[in-house]
Amino acid sequence: MKNIFIQFFNLTALFAILLISCGESQSDTVMLANNLNLKLKSDEKVVENSAEIVAFHDSVFNSYGALSWPLYKAIEGNNYRSFVGVPIEIDRSRLTKEIEKADANQLIEKFESDSTTFMKYKKGDLYVVSVIADYNQFLWTLSASSEDSSKVNFLFDQDDFKNRVSIND
Repeated sequence: MKNIFIQFFNLTALFAILLISCGESQSDTVMLANNLNLKLKSDEKVVENSAEIVAFHDSVFNSYGALSWPLYKAIEGNNYRSFVGVPIEIDRSRLTKEIEKADANQLIEKFESDSTTFMKYKKGDLYVVSVIADYNQFLWTLSASSEDSSKVNFLFDQDDFKNRVSIND
């Protein structure tokens, strides 16, 4: 019964996010659930979740067995792509372990704070930085990928990431 409630809550939250985003015009902010907002960098813009982008996202981030890590928003920057994802029915600790133990991933660096895990890893020809955040009782991820590691290192800056996230009361 508890799993059904959790699944219902997660699906309801994802549906609410999608409803909110439908009326969203292009701005410098991505609206998330639970009054969270992500401020875009000056070179970033939200792009349509085309079939090609979803397929790319899923090949990188939905490749962990039964784990469900759907794409919410795709963002393009200067020679990199970023993805806002909403993992379903998993907690931050387990998602971190799944990324670490995957044979296709070569972990470069990782650090954690109270509510956030920062991971830098190589997956094939891609360098990936994933930030797994549990803010305001909402688990979400921001991941950047590029064949050039210098293009995604910005996301590994904890202070910069915190400055990009705001909570509206």
